[in-house]
Amino acid sequence: MNVGKDGICFPSLTLALKPRALVVRTYSAQANFMNEISQIGKSQFVSYICSMRIIAFRRLREFFEEQKYADSEISLRAWYQVAKTADWENSNDLKKQFKNASIVGNTRVVFNIKGNDYRLVVAIDYEFQVIFIRFVGTHKEYDKIDAKTI
Repeated sequence: MNVGKDGICFPSLTLALKPRALVVRTYSAQANFMNEISQIGKSQFVSYICSMRIIAFRRLREFFEEQKYADSEISLRAWYQVAKTADWENSNDLKKQFKNASIVGNTRVVFNIKGNDYRLVVAIDYEFQVIFIRFVGTHKEYDKIDAKTI
């Protein structure tokens, strides 16, 4: 097991969670992660000081690497840098840092990216300090989805 500046590194996933949540497993999807946490129970978690875990940067990268969305790269990278070092205990903490973010439902947050040209929808588990990227796209594409369920 390698320890890096972002947390504990595993062959297929770097876990970088807040002190209440360190799971020594690999996860490929939000559902698997949340099911495992509920099955293990809090007593199995190890205290470890790390940053917010964002699953997965690859989704952002694939978006801004498309030529037609290349202008979103700087803004998406800036959002990522701020979010991964955040210490949000709840949506009020998030709103202090991102005043224009919209809280949608219990766990969903919509961020305006690049002066409102793009939308980023994430699901946040504040207790375990995990952000799941659910959607990134233009306003036109965003209008076709339901941010509460995507």
